[in-house]
Amino acid sequence: MVFYISKWQGRGLARWQPAQWIPGIREFHRSKMIWRFSCDHVFLMNMLPGMLKSMGFTVYTSDVKEITAGRFSAVLQYLHTVKLQVVQRGVAVCTLEATCGSAAACPAWVPMSLLLSIPLSCLPFPDCGSNESILRRIKQNILIRSSELNNGIICTGYQILERGTNCKCISFEIPTSLIFFVVFIMGPAVIFVTVLNLSGVARM
Repeated sequence: MVFYISKWQGRGLARWQPAQWIPGIREFHRSKMIWRFSCDHVFLMNMLPGMLKSMGFTVYTSDVKEITAGRFSAVLQYLHTVKLQVVQRGVAVCTLEATCGSAAACPAWVPMSLLLSIPLSCLPFPDCGSNESILRRIKQNILIRSSELNNGIICTGYQILERGTNCKCISFEIPTSLIFFVVFIMGPAVIFVTVLNLSGVARM
């Protein structure tokens, strides 16, 4: 059960997403994939809002080029925001960029969650793979839903690639261990050595 305060604050969190402001840090709690489908992009984008709602998402914006939606985690009610954007389209072919990220460091039920999450935007909290899992479930539901549509339940004339070859998924995720090393170990070490050399202490 999602609390009313979570729903009320959810739209603001989905719009501003403080946890996604800082590049590098946000990779700890974000997943990004690219999917290629052999179908018209209008068909795909018209199908997605209803499918996302059936999965428990709240759809915030929707058109034939981009959809944004959000879903709360089951227990603590953290908001996960999903952005599905058509990045390339052709004749019966479209490429969809899918991004899912944790909107804020504070759960949505906490009063003034958006304001409290702003100073915590630099916090590299892990998502334990939850955002990647959400994207994989969305991809699987697209394949199932499109298969139903192509069987004539709702409409015909479009076809997603056959199962097994239907979705080419490319992940642009950087391992969090690498990010941690670069941001919290190598970066400060380089700064320390540079300051040390400029100060002349190393030559004394």
